[in-house]
Amino acid sequence: MERCNFLRLGRGRSSTVQGRTNVVNRLKLMSSKGKAIEKYKEELEFLQQQLLETSPLRAFTFEELSAATQGFKRSLVLGEGGFGEVYEGYLIDHSAASTHPENAAFKYQHVAVKRLRQGGQQGHREWLNEVSFLGRLHHPNLVWLIGYCAQLTKLKEERLLVYEFVLHGSLDNLLFQTSDFWLPMPWNRRVDVAIDAARGLAFLHDHQVSHDKLIVINRDIKPSNILVDHNFVAKLSDFGLAHTGPESDSSHVTTRVLGTLEYAAPEYIQTGQLTLQSDIWSFGIVLLELLSGRRALDRHRPRNERKLVDWARPLLYQGMINSLIDPQLGDRYSAEEAKVVLNLVQQCLHRNRKNRPTMKEIFQILSSLKEAEKKDGNVKASTSLVETPETSSRLPLLKEEDQKVEPHPRGASHFHGARSGNRR
Repeated sequence: MERCNFLRLGRGRSSTVQGRTNVVNRLKLMSSKGKAIEKYKEELEFLQQQLLETSPLRAFTFEELSAATQGFKRSLVLGEGGFGEVYEGYLIDHSAASTHPENAAFKYQHVAVKRLRQGGQQGHREWLNEVSFLGRLHHPNLVWLIGYCAQLTKLKEERLLVYEFVLHGSLDNLLFQTSDFWLPMPWNRRVDVAIDAARGLAFLHDHQVSHDKLIVINRDIKPSNILVDHNFVAKLSDFGLAHTGPESDSSHVTTRVLGTLEYAAPEYIQTGQLTLQSDIWSFGIVLLELLSGRRALDRHRPRNERKLVDWARPLLYQGMINSLIDPQLGDRYSAEEAKVVLNLVQQCLHRNRKNRPTMKEIFQILSSLKEAEKKDGNVKASTSLVETPETSSRLPLLKEEDQKVEPHPRGASHFHGARSGNRR
């Protein structure tokens, strides 16, 4: 029957041969997909077995999630990224509403459903990564993964993830919104987000799971992957590119270069060596975005201002804080706090990764800002990390020649393009 349909597409011998070729190719594709699905199922069953003891995620059917999102209605799309689209939805199952303390009183549970685009092994690997890491890691500053779906429907594999719904969306939306009716993000909120994100990353970089030390490198820290909930608590999301950290006797893991180019550490791009300090660099870029209100890469600006680090470098050297601060803030920010944050930015973006601070140190410095506010209302936060002889070598910021690194030959094409949408 399939052959006849193809034969009708044209006349003559050439169309007949082409039709037969298409049928054979399609059958081969269907066969390979079937084998791939079996492999996916085997991997998933193994993963489920591993997760049962620590955090049994809920396994959803495709029909349940289709109903929750009104058939994946386009008007319910919250955002999209390299993985696929994210939909707003409501779970109708009453038992699901009782699995999370905050939603126990509600009949329906507000969720975000991420649906994998069809095709490609990379998407499947990212999906497995999310289930693997977020199924085991639980922290107030990590997005909560409720469950997953892996189902074959009409010879098409469907892979989805179900998260808690995060009301205010991504930091990218909050910080770079350009609507006339949108107020700029207040300084205190920016500091709070930085503290929350630092706390979440510090947890990933030094965490105990099942009595085994599990170090996780996020590898894709950027504003679109930091979500802000109804209480303005920031949560790290999107663990599709996350990687386990190096063993105790090694300083790095060598891997294919993945992530978003504007946030990737230069030594990672150049060598493919992934370290905890790779996340530190990315976090430094995010701090600079919070301070300046500018994107890491903005092609709409003049050529010499498109790359945030290149634009900020001379201003940082000259200590021109006022020129670095987001003009939308006016004078509604603490100059003393801004100095502390800028010092951290310089350290995070040090040309030598060994001289960058740890996430624990960064979190302690940022947290001291709030502690100082509580004590006397004046910012007298500790800057010992910058002032001690041991850490003075962490300054200055990258020199111009250090920025011009050649991409890793195997990895340049694997970077995700920067997206302004909320990629969960």
